[in-house]
Amino acid sequence: MPQRYSIEFKGVSAGYGKRVIISDITFSTPSPGLTTILGPNGVGKSTLLKVLIGSLKPLRGSISIDGRNLDQVKDRSIYLSYAPSESPNMFNMRVIEVIMSARRGSKWVTWENALEALRFVGIESLINYFFEELSTGQKRLVLLARALATGAPIIIVDEPTANLDLGNQLRIHGILRKMANLSTVIVASHDVELALESDLIIAIKGGRILMQGSPDALTP
Repeated sequence: MPQRYSIEFKGVSAGYGKRVIISDITFSTPSPGLTTILGPNGVGKSTLLKVLIGSLKPLRGSISIDGRNLDQVKDRSIYLSYAPSESPNMFNMRVIEVIMSARRGSKWVTWENALEALRFVGIESLINYFFEELSTGQKRLVLLARALATGAPIIIVDEPTANLDLGNQLRIHGILRKMANLSTVIVASHDVELALESDLIIAIKGGRILMQGSPDALTP
Protein backbone atom coordinates (compact mmCIF):
# COMPACT_ATOMS: atom_id res chain seq x y z
CA MET A 1 0.00 0.00 0.00
CA PRO A 2 1.24 3.53 -0.74
CA GLN A 3 2.63 5.46 2.23
CA ARG A 4 1.35 9.03 2.19
CA TYR A 5 3.83 11.33 3.91
CA SER A 6 4.30 14.75 2.34
CA ILE A 7 7.31 17.02 2.90
CA GLU A 8 6.78 20.78 3.13
CA PHE A 9 9.54 23.41 2.97
CA LYS A 10 8.60 26.90 4.16
CA GLY A 11 11.06 29.75 3.52
CA VAL A 12 14.14 27.57 4.07
CA SER A 13 17.57 29.17 3.72
CA ALA A 14 20.83 27.38 4.49
CA GLY A 15 24.57 27.61 3.98
CA TYR A 16 27.98 27.41 5.59
CA GLY A 17 29.14 30.18 7.89
CA LYS A 18 28.15 33.50 6.33
CA ARG A 19 27.80 31.96 2.87
CA VAL A 20 24.14 31.33 2.01
CA ILE A 21 23.72 28.53 -0.54
CA ILE A 22 19.93 28.18 -0.76
CA SER A 23 17.43 30.97 -0.08
CA ASP A 24 13.72 31.08 0.65
CA ILE A 25 12.92 27.54 -0.54
CA THR A 26 9.19 26.81 -0.35
CA PHE A 27 7.41 23.79 -1.82
CA SER A 28 5.29 20.77 -0.89
CA THR A 29 5.79 17.29 -2.35
CA PRO A 30 3.13 14.99 -3.79
CA SER A 31 2.57 11.90 -1.67
CA PRO A 32 3.18 9.32 -2.93
CA GLY A 33 5.02 10.65 -5.94
CA LEU A 34 8.32 11.66 -7.49
CA THR A 35 9.75 15.14 -6.93
CA THR A 36 12.90 16.15 -8.81
CA ILE A 37 15.07 19.01 -7.56
CA LEU A 38 16.52 20.00 -10.92
CA GLY A 39 19.61 22.03 -11.73
CA PRO A 40 23.29 21.88 -12.71
CA ASN A 41 26.11 21.33 -10.24
CA GLY A 42 26.67 24.07 -7.70
CA VAL A 43 23.15 25.53 -7.49
CA GLY A 44 22.32 24.13 -4.04
CA LYS A 45 20.57 20.81 -4.73
CA SER A 46 22.77 18.75 -2.40
CA THR A 47 22.62 21.47 0.27
CA LEU A 48 18.83 21.23 0.18
CA LEU A 49 19.04 17.46 0.69
CA LYS A 50 21.51 17.89 3.58
CA VAL A 51 19.03 20.16 5.33
CA LEU A 52 16.28 17.61 4.78
CA ILE A 53 18.22 14.64 6.17
CA GLY A 54 19.47 16.70 9.11
CA SER A 55 23.20 16.94 8.41
CA LEU A 56 22.92 20.73 7.98
CA LYS A 57 20.74 23.07 10.04
CA PRO A 58 18.73 25.70 8.18
CA LEU A 59 19.47 29.36 8.84
CA ARG A 60 15.80 30.24 8.44
CA GLY A 61 12.51 28.54 7.71
CA SER A 62 11.05 25.16 8.58
CA ILE A 63 10.54 21.67 7.17
CA SER A 64 7.60 19.51 8.16
CA ILE A 65 6.29 16.02 7.47
CA ASP A 66 2.51 15.95 7.36
CA GLY A 67 2.44 19.06 9.55
CA ARG A 68 5.03 17.85 12.09
CA ASN A 69 8.13 20.03 12.29
CA LEU A 70 11.23 17.95 11.58
CA ASP A 71 13.07 19.74 14.40
CA GLN A 72 10.78 17.80 16.76
CA VAL A 73 11.82 14.43 15.29
CA LYS A 74 14.76 12.95 17.23
CA ASP A 75 15.58 10.26 14.66
CA ARG A 76 14.72 11.22 11.10
CA SER A 77 15.44 7.69 9.86
CA ILE A 78 11.94 6.80 11.09
CA TYR A 79 10.58 8.84 8.19
CA LEU A 80 13.51 9.30 5.81
CA SER A 81 15.89 6.99 3.98
CA TYR A 82 18.81 8.34 1.95
CA ALA A 83 20.63 7.02 -1.12
CA PRO A 84 23.81 9.07 -1.70
CA SER A 85 25.42 9.58 -5.08
CA GLU A 86 28.92 8.75 -3.91
CA SER A 87 29.36 5.27 -2.51
CA PRO A 88 30.41 5.21 1.14
CA ASN A 89 33.41 3.09 2.12
CA MET A 90 32.12 -0.46 2.14
CA PHE A 91 35.28 -2.45 1.60
CA ASN A 92 35.00 -6.19 2.21
CA MET A 93 31.20 -5.98 2.47
CA ARG A 94 28.95 -8.09 0.30
CA VAL A 95 25.84 -6.55 -1.25
CA ILE A 96 23.51 -8.23 1.26
CA GLU A 97 25.62 -6.85 4.13
CA VAL A 98 25.55 -3.34 2.67
CA ILE A 99 21.76 -3.38 2.58
CA MET A 100 21.41 -4.92 6.04
CA SER A 101 23.64 -2.17 7.48
CA ALA A 102 20.73 0.29 7.07
CA ARG A 103 18.12 0.91 9.73
CA ARG A 104 14.82 2.66 10.35
CA GLY A 105 14.81 4.03 13.86
CA SER A 106 16.12 1.23 16.08
CA LYS A 107 15.21 -1.54 13.61
CA TRP A 108 17.88 -2.86 11.27
CA VAL A 109 16.98 -4.15 7.83
CA THR A 110 16.21 -7.88 7.91
CA TRP A 111 17.50 -10.43 5.43
CA GLU A 112 13.98 -10.85 4.06
CA ASN A 113 13.52 -7.11 3.50
CA ALA A 114 16.95 -6.84 1.91
CA LEU A 115 16.16 -9.63 -0.54
CA GLU A 116 12.79 -8.09 -1.37
CA ALA A 117 14.46 -4.74 -2.13
CA LEU A 118 17.09 -6.41 -4.32
CA ARG A 119 14.33 -8.11 -6.29
CA PHE A 120 12.45 -4.82 -6.61
CA VAL A 121 15.41 -3.16 -8.34
CA GLY A 122 16.27 -6.33 -10.26
CA ILE A 123 19.71 -7.15 -8.87
CA GLU A 124 19.08 -10.16 -6.64
CA SER A 125 21.78 -12.01 -8.61
CA LEU A 126 24.36 -9.65 -7.04
CA ILE A 127 23.45 -10.59 -3.47
CA ASN A 128 26.81 -12.20 -2.62
CA TYR A 129 29.06 -9.95 -4.71
CA PHE A 130 31.49 -7.64 -2.95
CA PHE A 131 30.20 -4.08 -3.19
CA GLU A 132 33.54 -2.56 -4.23
CA GLU A 133 33.77 -4.95 -7.20
CA LEU A 134 30.57 -3.58 -8.77
CA SER A 135 30.28 -1.03 -11.56
CA THR A 136 29.10 2.50 -10.76
CA GLY A 137 25.65 1.71 -12.11
CA GLN A 138 25.37 -1.46 -10.03
CA LYS A 139 26.48 0.41 -6.91
CA ARG A 140 23.76 3.01 -7.47
CA LEU A 141 21.17 0.23 -7.71
CA VAL A 142 22.43 -1.32 -4.47
CA LEU A 143 22.17 2.05 -2.71
CA LEU A 144 18.60 2.48 -4.01
CA ALA A 145 17.76 -1.00 -2.72
CA ARG A 146 19.36 -0.12 0.63
CA ALA A 147 17.17 2.97 0.99
CA LEU A 148 14.07 1.05 -0.06
CA ALA A 149 14.73 -1.87 2.30
CA THR A 150 14.34 0.26 5.44
CA GLY A 151 10.62 0.71 4.76
CA ALA A 152 10.84 4.45 5.44
CA PRO A 153 7.96 6.29 3.74
CA ILE A 154 10.17 9.05 2.26
CA ILE A 155 13.17 8.18 0.08
CA ILE A 156 15.78 10.83 -0.75
CA VAL A 157 18.17 10.23 -3.64
CA ASP A 158 21.18 12.34 -4.66
CA GLU A 159 22.19 12.37 -8.37
CA PRO A 160 21.26 8.73 -9.14
CA THR A 161 22.07 8.94 -12.87
CA ALA A 162 25.25 11.05 -12.77
CA ASN A 163 28.08 9.66 -14.94
CA LEU A 164 26.04 6.65 -16.09
CA ASP A 165 25.46 5.44 -19.64
CA LEU A 166 22.03 5.83 -21.22
CA GLY A 167 20.98 2.25 -20.51
CA ASN A 168 21.65 2.56 -16.78
CA GLN A 169 20.02 5.99 -16.69
CA LEU A 170 16.80 4.64 -18.20
CA ARG A 171 16.84 1.66 -15.84
CA ILE A 172 17.10 3.94 -12.82
CA HIS A 173 14.34 6.18 -14.20
CA GLY A 174 12.02 3.17 -14.25
CA ILE A 175 12.95 2.06 -10.74
CA LEU A 176 12.43 5.53 -9.27
CA ARG A 177 9.06 5.74 -10.99
CA LYS A 178 8.06 2.38 -9.45
CA MET A 179 9.26 3.49 -6.02
CA ALA A 180 7.23 6.69 -6.34
CA ASN A 181 4.04 4.68 -6.77
CA LEU A 182 4.49 3.50 -3.17
CA SER A 183 6.48 6.23 -1.41
CA THR A 184 7.37 9.90 -1.43
CA VAL A 185 10.58 10.06 -3.48
CA ILE A 186 12.71 13.23 -3.65
CA VAL A 187 15.59 13.25 -6.12
CA ALA A 188 18.30 15.88 -6.63
CA SER A 189 19.45 15.67 -10.24
CA HIS A 190 20.69 17.49 -13.34
CA ASP A 191 18.86 14.86 -15.46
CA VAL A 192 16.15 16.65 -17.46
CA GLU A 193 14.70 13.40 -18.80
CA LEU A 194 14.21 12.13 -15.25
CA ALA A 195 12.56 15.42 -14.28
CA LEU A 196 10.09 15.04 -17.16
CA GLU A 197 8.99 11.70 -15.66
CA SER A 198 8.38 13.31 -12.25
CA ASP A 199 5.14 14.45 -10.66
CA LEU A 200 6.75 17.70 -9.49
CA ILE A 201 9.79 19.59 -10.77
CA ILE A 202 11.57 22.12 -8.55
CA ALA A 203 14.03 23.97 -10.81
CA ILE A 204 16.86 25.62 -8.85
CA LYS A 205 19.09 28.45 -10.07
CA GLY A 206 21.52 30.40 -7.91
CA GLY A 207 20.20 28.76 -4.74
CA ARG A 208 16.61 29.87 -5.36
CA ILE A 209 13.58 28.25 -6.93
CA LEU A 210 13.41 29.39 -10.54
CA MET A 211 10.12 27.59 -11.24
CA GLN A 212 8.08 24.68 -9.94
CA GLY A 213 5.19 22.58 -11.17
CA SER A 214 4.29 19.41 -13.05
CA PRO A 215 6.11 18.62 -16.31
CA ASP A 216 2.95 19.46 -18.27
CA ALA A 217 2.69 22.84 -16.57
CA LEU A 218 6.34 23.73 -17.17
CA THR A 219 6.76 22.56 -20.77
CA PRO A 220 5.13 24.11 -23.84
